[in-house]
Amino acid sequence: MKRAAMHVYEEMLRLLDPASLREDTAQKNWLKAIGIVSDSISRLRALLLEQTFENAGEEIYFFKEIKPACDAYLIYYLRLLNRQEFIPASLSDKTLFYQQELKMVDGFKQVNREFIRYLSTGATYLDEYYFLRSPTPDASFLEDYGQVYDPVVNTRMSYKAAIVKAHQMLSDYYQEQLMDLSGSPAAAGEAATGLTWEAPKVGLAELIYALYATGVFGNAELQRVVRFVSNTFGVRFANPYKVFEEIRLRKKNRTTFLDFLRLNLLRRMDHDDEFSL
Repeated sequence: MKRAAMHVYEEMLRLLDPASLREDTAQKNWLKAIGIVSDSISRLRALLLEQTFENAGEEIYFFKEIKPACDAYLIYYLRLLNRQEFIPASLSDKTLFYQQELKMVDGFKQVNREFIRYLSTGATYLDEYYFLRSPTPDASFLEDYGQVYDPVVNTRMSYKAAIVKAHQMLSDYYQEQLMDLSGSPAAAGEAATGLTWEAPKVGLAELIYALYATGVFGNAELQRVVRFVSNTFGVRFANPYKVFEEIRLRKKNRTTFLDFLRLNLLRRMDHDDEFSL
């Protein structure tokens, strides 16, 4: 079951790659993406009806990670499409619009900060309650997903987890739009330093999330760390969250670039040891 679900998710990510979404307008790209994600969610539902989980851990992983990730993309693209008609024409009004959208995201984060902390810290002590299916709805959770509750495809908090992921993606998107409107600080950073990042962008993404996970910038939110490192190295990410999802769900080595850095540093140290006076 887990392998089949991962295949559906990885195939969805491949189809959502910008190289595959080549329509002539953003709206058409979003509509295409909505179709791709909707099909993936339908395939996951079919798997749930046809197959069973090997154990509780596999079921928890599915409803904590895979299903919310797919649902999050649908929420994300639907939100972008539905809000597109409200984007004003003038530069100043656009800036205000995206700032207000960010306030909406921040408001959601504030209201749901405890659950967001639970997810972001990798806590597991409530996983069985949150992410194992129950045959009957729990009244205390119906406010969050009462309209979409289905005991086959949802658990108490699986849909809320999807909303959390979607809001992070929206935050990244709005930040990117504000950067574009303010004159692309990333490009300015590149011009100021005279240096360019020549390794794969996914390597920088590994570095960004390692810095964030280690807390080297204190309690700074992830999007602030992404903006700072992106501006410093002159690299833009269309969707940092999507890149991180791809890294996190790697089947073999999750930290390819960081391991490569460590190996080269050790080689350089060995070289200097050999030729030092």
